Amino acid sequence: MHEILEDVFTKQEFHKLFPNPSPDRAKAFTAFQKLALPSSSQEEWKYTDLTQTQFENTTTAKKIVPKTTQENVLIQETDIANNTNTTEFDKFSAYTHAFANAFVYRVPAGKKARLHSLVQLKSSGALVHEIIVEENAQLDFFEEYQSNDANALFGQKTVFRLAPDAVVNYYSIQRFSLNTQSFVEKEFHLSENAVVNSTHVDSGARLSRTYIQQFFEGNGCPDCDQGYHGR
Repeated sequence: MHEILEDVFTKQEFHKLFPNPSPDRAKAFTAFQKLALPSSSQEEWKYTDLTQTQFENTTTAKKIVPKTTQENVLIQETDIANNTNTTEFDKFSAYTHAFANAFVYRVPAGKKARLHSLVQLKSSGALVHEIIVEENAQLDFFEEYQSNDANALFGQKTVFRLAPDAVVNYYSIQRFSLNTQSFVEKEFHLSENAVVNSTHVDSGARLSRTYIQQFFEGNGCPDCDQGYHGR
């Protein structure tokens, strides 16, 4: 099946979207082209049934720009290399890093903020969000994902970075059509006394996988690099 993906997401298509890719983006694309699909024999994939995937007639990738409304949030579009430090890929994380549009959302210290992000997927593509909440700030973040009937492969990564005493209330709702296949990663980096309240609802897609990591980085937890993994 992975050969089908390589026939759809070719080097030519990649360079149409990103004529001058950064070295890290180019590295991710090379990894995507070379890697086989993950196997259930791998620990991080043993609960994901990839026999449900169907990549025939998958649409080519296009850049994704979410529709956003916000209050007290600074937004910047940036290159994916600025947002991630991934050095080891599986095929789908490599796809996300190769094809994603990336956005940084920053809440200044002491502010109460709101952010709503809507993605209406019309073809394959990928998206990276980096959410930075500074000290004593609070963010209510609501994101929605929808798609039409196109056979789409969607890759997404959201990275939260919370300074001391920051609070995030996070709601994510995915309502893709049954022709969409979705591979999502969430990372939470929490400093001292930071709090995340999160709710995730996946109510669509042919296959939907969410992989969650939480990192405790405050005082008193010097060895807590990876406190929780979820699938």
